[in-house]
Amino acid sequence: MVLPCRKTAPPCDRGGALLVVLLFFLLFVTAGLVLLAAVGHAGMLGTKEEEFSRAESAAEDGLAWFDRALNAELSGLGNVYPDTAEARIREAVARIAPPPEMGTRYETDLRPASAGNGPQSYLLTVTSTGNVRGSEVSLTRTYLLTTVAEQFLYAFVTDGDLTLNGAPYVVGDVLVGGKLTTSPYAQYIWGKQRDHLVGYGAVRGSLSTPRTDFVLVDERKSQTVLPLTSDNLARGFAQPPTLAPSRAKAVPLDVRGEVARARANVPPTADMAVLSCPLWSYTCEITKSAAYGKGLWVRGNLHVRGNGTKVVVGGNLLVDGTLTVDAGASLEVRGSVAYVKNGADVRGKVELSPGGAAYVGGKLAATDAYLQGTFFVAGDVTLLEHLYGRSTIYTGGAGEVHEFEMQKDSFLVLLAEGPVRVYNNNLFQDVPLVVYAYLYSNADLTLYGVGSHLELHGGIAGKNVTLNVAKGKTRDGGTDVSFEEPQTGISPERSRLKIFYDESMILHPPEGIDRPGPIRAKVLSTRYGR
Repeated sequence: MVLPCRKTAPPCDRGGALLVVLLFFLLFVTAGLVLLAAVGHAGMLGTKEEEFSRAESAAEDGLAWFDRALNAELSGLGNVYPDTAEARIREAVARIAPPPEMGTRYETDLRPASAGNGPQSYLLTVTSTGNVRGSEVSLTRTYLLTTVAEQFLYAFVTDGDLTLNGAPYVVGDVLVGGKLTTSPYAQYIWGKQRDHLVGYGAVRGSLSTPRTDFVLVDERKSQTVLPLTSDNLARGFAQPPTLAPSRAKAVPLDVRGEVARARANVPPTADMAVLSCPLWSYTCEITKSAAYGKGLWVRGNLHVRGNGTKVVVGGNLLVDGTLTVDAGASLEVRGSVAYVKNGADVRGKVELSPGGAAYVGGKLAATDAYLQGTFFVAGDVTLLEHLYGRSTIYTGGAGEVHEFEMQKDSFLVLLAEGPVRVYNNNLFQDVPLVVYAYLYSNADLTLYGVGSHLELHGGIAGKNVTLNVAKGKTRDGGTDVSFEEPQTGISPERSRLKIFYDESMILHPPEGIDRPGPIRAKVLSTRYGR
């Protein structure tokens, strides 16, 4: 017989209480395990983040180490001939390996910057990968490597001062060795030196300079020396450049030396046809088309006259006096040298063979002319009206470009020992004159875009460079230039002097600038990943 529970007996729910205790115990144990797991996971995440950060640092350090090693290797090569550049670059890159303790590995790829024959520049891509306990981070940098002189790698280069008076519009990188000055006043000459408030210019590219300050001229014409910072540059530019790492000044080109070497290259006269000039004039005139198969020695001045007159010299040409080529006439030299002991006046066509060169011992004046090839000129060079052809001109004197027009598919490289001035081109026109040119001076280089209206595709370089530029429309006002107003409210894109860097200077170097030289490296891009 089972008796019912009594109050005096032990409680009959003792088992239930034990079950509750066990449940609470399991709950606390589970919570503890979850907490421990969370702590462990957080620790693992922290470790992973730390490993990723260390891998990223290793990739960055590796890229910086590669950059230093590459420049050291290239510097050690000295002057390199363009046709041997690829092999020398590959040898240099193969010698670069990171220290084992850096935890970095490199992958490199070298290829021509453009397809085709002739002088080449190269693109070097390097991927630096940092690896820490399986965590990997990669950084990829692309370099442009070329034997072309550093001046041709930028829209602007000056080893001295750069003065921007007014509102030039530049698309490309800028390298300034000396003082940078920006002013909202464009200067111009109209009977006398004048200026006009137009606002500041724009540089859509990078600025590299060893200086840590620049000069800002404000609308009151007061000058202030400011630290070179992005915020301060925004005060002196409508569109300021980005700041790039400092670089050394560009080494001046040896223009005088190039002209001197050409002067010494007098062609031999053996086997040349001899053209003796009349004693009373010392000038040989050719008025009918003629061909000279083995070369031509003109013992006096040479004057090619008459519309349609074509003179073809199958070998070298030597002129003891001056050279004159009339409008409509042409002179073609198929040998390696055309040598003119005195000056040259070209109003027609002068064409040299590929790889050939001409030396002019005096001044060169080209008016509405066609020039094809490389010319070395002892005196000054003046370029007027239309210019046809693709030419590289070295001058031991000064260079002037005015009242100028350039035809489609033409390109000019003008390299001067003396000053270069570009003015009075496309005066007071609303549509810009497009010019494909690179202008260089070992002295002062000055360009005007007030009455002139130019769009230059190429670049400029000089010991000191000065630009004077307005915006919008300008007119001949008689006593002064008449400006579209308000100048300060006109968009920078309406600048009357635009300069667009032309990368064909390095992808397809014009004949005459592909000289032996050091291999230079320019960083084009850096990105995460491969």
